[in-house]
Amino acid sequence: KEALDILGSDAGFHCILMDCQMPVMDGFEATRAIRALAGNVSKISIFALTANASKEDEAHAMDAGMNAF
Repeated sequence: KEALDILGSDAGFHCILMDCQMPVMDGFEATRAIRALAGNVSKISIFALTANASKEDEAHAMDAGMNAF
C-alpha cells in the first residue's frame, strides 16, 4: 500500500521487484493496482519475486500484469 502511494506521486522509479506474498496487499493485487494508475507509472517494469515457482504461479503473475517471473 505504501508503494502505491509513492508511485502515485511519480517518484521516477525504473522498475519494481514485487514480493508476491505481502501481508496487507499481495503482489498480484498490487500489480493490478499499479497497472490501473494513470500516466507512465502504469508502464513500469514489474518483476515477480516468490518462492512459488510452478508454471501456474508464473501464469498468475503474468496475468496480473507483471513483466517477468
